[in-house]
Amino acid sequence: MHNLMKLIGFFFLSFIIGCTHVHHDNFREISSSKNLFSDDVVWYSGSFDPPTIGHIKIAEEVASRTTGPVYISINHNTGKNFNASIRERIEMLSTAFKDNPRVHIIREPSEGRRAFVEEVSRRHNRKVVLAVGEDVLKKNYEMLGDMKDLDFLSFERPGQESDYIPSNVSRVFSDQLDGIEGISSTVVRNAIRDDLPLDGLLTDEVKGYIRSNNLYRNNSYNQSSLLETFETIVRNHLPHLNIETVVNFEFKDIQSKGGQIDAMIRWIIENTEVPDKYKGFYTVFLESLMGERLLPLSVASGLKVGVYTGSFDPMNKGSALAITASIKALGLDKIYIAPFLSSRKTASYSVNERASFINAIIDELPEELKSKVMVIPAIDLNTSIDYLEAVSRFEQTKPIAIYGEDAIERNFKMLSGEIDLEYAVIRRSQEVSPYLSSLIEKNHIKEAHVFATGIVDIQSSTSSGLTSVSDLPPSVRK
Repeated sequence: MHNLMKLIGFFFLSFIIGCTHVHHDNFREISSSKNLFSDDVVWYSGSFDPPTIGHIKIAEEVASRTTGPVYISINHNTGKNFNASIRERIEMLSTAFKDNPRVHIIREPSEGRRAFVEEVSRRHNRKVVLAVGEDVLKKNYEMLGDMKDLDFLSFERPGQESDYIPSNVSRVFSDQLDGIEGISSTVVRNAIRDDLPLDGLLTDEVKGYIRSNNLYRNNSYNQSSLLETFETIVRNHLPHLNIETVVNFEFKDIQSKGGQIDAMIRWIIENTEVPDKYKGFYTVFLESLMGERLLPLSVASGLKVGVYTGSFDPMNKGSALAITASIKALGLDKIYIAPFLSSRKTASYSVNERASFINAIIDELPEELKSKVMVIPAIDLNTSIDYLEAVSRFEQTKPIAIYGEDAIERNFKMLSGEIDLEYAVIRRSQEVSPYLSSLIEKNHIKEAHVFATGIVDIQSSTSSGLTSVSDLPPSVRK
């Protein structure tokens, strides 16, 4: 019996040692024993210019370690001059995960990484795990390590081992990543340039995309013509930015046309006085105007966002009441106020003056309402679809287009079928017009989205008596 117990003990010890050996071959975790992040949200970020087979394997490993959603964000807010556009890099990476509904390929959040973590954690009511390479762990941890809703997963590759071990970092070296050492986007770009084999460097889908779109080769389009087109669009559509020429701009030999457009847009954002909270929208808006539209959204933000357009020449009492009423009646998280650059009649004030008038009124609102308002000029009625599409892509939601009852007919006829919108109507009288009644009956407009400005209490100091420019605050009167 004693010998039998010794034999059982030997096999039990051998089993434990064997399991430990297998564990360390597959997943070497240094600072955490957690092998699976349960249903946490995992976030993996990079430039992916282009996405290599190493990137794909790491992303697949990330996705395998959670049953929750996975966000893969593609950098574009840095000073780096990328070769492929944000659209092209998103489309390349999407080819590898088109059949995995849990994986969402997105652009790097323009609002910043901290705000992104807070928003995603709130949206999913879960902790976020940021997956990074060992070489950038310290930089990311020093920037984000104090966030209570964020943990880290660091992939350790041969030659990148580090003794930097914060308490909430899990380190992993997976045997599934064997064979990717030495593979980088730079190596791939050089191989494409030199017509070398790409086997083992890219997936077949990414190779096919690069060939079909002739990426990472000497460009063959007219750079001067592209720059001229871009400058014309900026002058005509965004005159309030006061940009005449895009100067000191450097073209790269293997940069795609879309990559060049991205670089020019970054130049505009960096060299104009665009407020930080507007930079993301202006980026997406310029992409739309230049034809660089991204794929349809794979994940919705859940935000309720309204867009209220008009000449606002100048802002009057009805318009001021409409903004506040729209926020409250529709339960909006944000509202875009878009004064037209041009309209059917000549404006009395420039678009910058009208935007200043609007901002002066907004400054008088309570803080909880003021923080929800974005004042960004639109072009005109006929091109407002570009503006609405930019709002949709930037906010990751279906916007609510807000019109007065006198304007709903022409706008609905122009926009319906062209863009997926919800509509809201501000009634000017007690009676509902026959056309509006028909839209409600056909479920084109929700009855709850039809409201009057009088349904909410407005402080008299906010907008009472505002009927002309003379009623504006002194700071903006001319």
